Amino acid sequence: LDPLARTKDLSDRMAAGQLASRNRNNHRIQIRILGRSQLELGDEIQTQDVSDTLVNGKGYVRSLRHRLSSTLGFVTDVEIAVGDSP
Repeated sequence: LDPLARTKDLSDRMAAGQLASRNRNNHRIQIRILGRSQLELGDEIQTQDVSDTLVNGKGYVRSLRHRLSSTLGFVTDVEIAVGDSP
Protein backbone atom coordinates (compact mmCIF):
# COMPACT_ATOMS: atom_id res chain seq x y z
CA LEU A 1 0.00 0.00 0.00
CA ASP A 2 1.53 3.22 -1.15
CA PRO A 3 -0.28 6.54 -0.62
CA LEU A 4 1.26 7.87 -3.86
CA ALA A 5 -0.71 5.32 -5.91
CA ARG A 6 -3.95 7.27 -6.10
CA THR A 7 -5.50 5.43 -9.05
CA LYS A 8 -5.76 1.75 -10.00
CA ASP A 9 -3.72 2.31 -13.16
CA LEU A 10 -0.93 4.02 -11.26
CA SER A 11 -0.85 1.35 -8.55
CA ASP A 12 -0.71 -1.40 -11.23
CA ARG A 13 2.23 0.31 -12.94
CA MET A 14 4.05 0.82 -9.63
CA ALA A 15 3.56 -2.85 -8.71
CA ALA A 16 4.82 -3.99 -12.13
CA GLY A 17 7.90 -1.79 -11.75
CA GLN A 18 8.67 -3.13 -8.29
CA LEU A 19 8.26 -6.72 -9.51
CA ALA A 20 10.58 -6.10 -12.48
CA SER A 21 13.16 -4.55 -10.16
CA ARG A 22 13.06 -7.50 -7.78
CA ASN A 23 13.31 -10.00 -10.63
CA ARG A 24 16.41 -8.21 -11.94
CA ASN A 25 18.00 -8.52 -8.52
CA ASN A 26 17.39 -12.26 -8.56
CA HIS A 27 19.39 -12.72 -11.76
CA ARG A 28 22.81 -11.34 -10.89
CA ILE A 29 26.26 -12.86 -11.07
CA GLN A 30 29.14 -11.52 -9.00
CA ILE A 31 32.65 -12.49 -10.10
CA ARG A 32 36.24 -11.45 -9.44
CA ILE A 33 38.54 -11.44 -12.44
CA LEU A 34 42.05 -10.29 -13.27
CA GLY A 35 41.99 -6.52 -13.66
CA ARG A 36 40.06 -5.27 -16.68
CA SER A 37 40.36 -1.49 -16.72
CA GLN A 38 38.52 -1.26 -20.07
CA LEU A 39 35.23 -2.55 -18.56
CA GLU A 40 32.56 0.11 -18.12
CA LEU A 41 29.06 0.18 -16.67
CA GLY A 42 26.51 -1.08 -19.19
CA ASP A 43 29.01 -3.12 -21.25
CA GLU A 44 27.71 -6.46 -22.48
CA ILE A 45 29.50 -9.39 -20.88
CA GLN A 46 29.17 -13.17 -20.84
CA THR A 47 30.30 -15.92 -18.50
CA GLN A 48 30.71 -19.40 -19.92
CA ASP A 49 32.35 -22.77 -19.31
CA VAL A 50 31.79 -22.48 -15.55
CA SER A 51 31.14 -25.78 -13.77
CA ASP A 52 28.02 -24.36 -12.07
CA THR A 53 25.50 -23.84 -14.89
CA LEU A 54 23.66 -21.17 -12.87
CA VAL A 55 26.71 -18.92 -13.22
CA ASN A 56 26.84 -19.15 -17.01
CA GLY A 57 24.98 -16.29 -18.65
CA LYS A 58 24.98 -13.18 -20.78
CA GLY A 59 24.04 -9.73 -19.57
CA TYR A 60 25.47 -6.31 -18.84
CA VAL A 61 27.85 -4.85 -16.26
CA ARG A 62 25.71 -3.50 -13.45
CA SER A 63 28.53 -2.55 -11.10
CA LEU A 64 32.29 -2.90 -10.97
CA ARG A 65 35.17 -2.15 -8.66
CA HIS A 66 38.85 -2.07 -9.60
CA ARG A 67 41.37 -2.79 -6.85
CA LEU A 68 45.13 -3.02 -6.56
CA SER A 69 46.58 -4.83 -3.57
CA SER A 70 49.91 -6.36 -2.62
CA THR A 71 48.35 -9.83 -2.20
CA LEU A 72 45.89 -10.03 -5.12
CA GLY A 73 47.44 -7.67 -7.63
CA PHE A 74 45.06 -5.82 -9.97
CA VAL A 75 41.57 -7.35 -9.81
CA THR A 76 38.10 -6.27 -10.89
CA ASP A 77 34.93 -7.23 -9.04
CA VAL A 78 32.05 -7.33 -11.53
CA GLU A 79 28.31 -7.67 -11.00
CA ILE A 80 26.44 -8.85 -14.08
CA ALA A 81 22.69 -8.43 -14.56
CA VAL A 82 21.80 -11.55 -16.55
CA GLY A 83 19.14 -11.48 -19.25
CA ASP A 84 18.40 -7.76 -18.91
CA SER A 85 19.34 -4.84 -21.06
CA PRO A 86 20.48 -1.54 -19.56
